[in-house]
Amino acid sequence: MHNSKEISNRVDKKPKMILDYNSTKGAVDTLDQLIATYTCRTKTNRWPVTVFYNVVDTTAYNDFVLWIENNPNWKKNLLQKRRIFLEELGKLLVTPYIEGRKRLPRNEPAMAIVRKIQAADPAKGPSSSKQASKRTRCKFCPSKCDNITHHTGSL
Repeated sequence: MHNSKEISNRVDKKPKMILDYNSTKGAVDTLDQLIATYTCRTKTNRWPVTVFYNVVDTTAYNDFVLWIENNPNWKKNLLQKRRIFLEELGKLLVTPYIEGRKRLPRNEPAMAIVRKIQAADPAKGPSSSKQASKRTRCKFCPSKCDNITHHTGSL
């Protein structure tokens, strides 16, 4: 596009590529302002994460523009259409993963805890039997801690 070193005929003699950039940078500033209203960005020191946040924000805004173009009567009388759109988009994107987590098999320790919680009789409450008086290594603490306890992980 800008392979030649053309200079403008204006008084300031700026290069043509600079003038083209300056004429289109207003749209970038406008998009940045629109995206800043509802953004997913958080403070980070890692530039790839910043680029990812920018891609997500820009994509969400582009999706909103396309949705409004295809459905001009959607929420016509509301002022915060973009906020509602982003909330619905987020719910639609997250719902399959939430449903999938319900069916995913858990690892053995997590499955054991869930079974104990489900099998526990809420009327009983915690038992105070003498059986738990022997001191053993805690099953839930990492081995480097080497915590010794009277309670052996019963819920």
